[in-house]
Amino acid sequence: MKKKVINIIKIVFLIIILLTLYSCEGEIYSPWEIIESPVNNALYAICALEKNDIFATGYIESFIKYDGSKWYKLETPKLNYEYKGVLFEDIFFINDNDGWAVGEGILENIGVRGIIAHWNGTEWVDATPKPYSDVYPLMCIFFPTPDEGWAGSEGGRIYHYVNGEWSLHDEFPANFYSIWFNSPTDGWMGGDPECLLHWNGYFWQIYYYNPGAINCGYFDICFPDSDHGWVLWFSYLQGYLISAIYHYTKDEGWKLDTPDIALQGGFNAISFSNYNDGWLVGGKWSYHWDGNTWTEVPVPTLYDKAGLNDVFAISPDDVWAVGDWGTILHFTGWK
Repeated sequence: MKKKVINIIKIVFLIIILLTLYSCEGEIYSPWEIIESPVNNALYAICALEKNDIFATGYIESFIKYDGSKWYKLETPKLNYEYKGVLFEDIFFINDNDGWAVGEGILENIGVRGIIAHWNGTEWVDATPKPYSDVYPLMCIFFPTPDEGWAGSEGGRIYHYVNGEWSLHDEFPANFYSIWFNSPTDGWMGGDPECLLHWNGYFWQIYYYNPGAINCGYFDICFPDSDHGWVLWFSYLQGYLISAIYHYTKDEGWKLDTPDIALQGGFNAISFSNYNDGWLVGGKWSYHWDGNTWTEVPVPTLYDKAGLNDVFAISPDDVWAVGDWGTILHFTGWK
């Protein structure tokens, strides 16, 4: 009888623990951990070289780095012109001494123009091609090799980095938001209106283009390997932002995948550590891909208007997400 009572007590104690974890004052338990941030401004992009070497950025005052123990603030990039309202939309690192960030700022009497900043190992410096007035707002960047890079802009300009310099490569009637390269001869660029371009090593060819698709397009691209890729599709429908995922295979091309999550609202970023481990974030939601299906993963309580803007999956047990108000989340495995 005594042993039975002890077992009942153990069961009750276990139930109390589970209820505490999963429903504390109405909050749902989340495997995401909120990390102390050195900045209060929005973070829009994150890039990891390895688990102890990670960079993130957003507004010009929000360049930060993680060294394996904490996040700390880097010096503000040194820009050659006086911009107002500067923010950076994307970031890419080749190694710890060679990183790039692209964004936009307002030039007096000219308007919104693009900015490219380069990390040389000690500081961020201006690398925007001249004339500055001709550079459109830049939204995405990728380097398939240390000596060759690509960037896409609103307004449809494609910039190419080769021989140590950036220059205008081509123009297309779209706004480019995402870019990914599997190799120097296999690249993808997406934007709006619905537009997917493919780089074959010689030129950007149209894979899909629907100029009549108003306020909808492709927002973020990620390939865990050259045979499989995912891209986020978005649309503003009657004032609401909705999203869906397209999955790419070499045999079938791009196909709609799990459109039911569109009911959750707009998503901003997607990242994979391998084919069986992917993450999707946006707003106050996150989803995980296990190789077969997408499953919602609760996000911890954030500020009232805070949303997640980017995610980077280093490994299945090491994933980072950043967002508004300097939000930093870290996933270290299923607890």
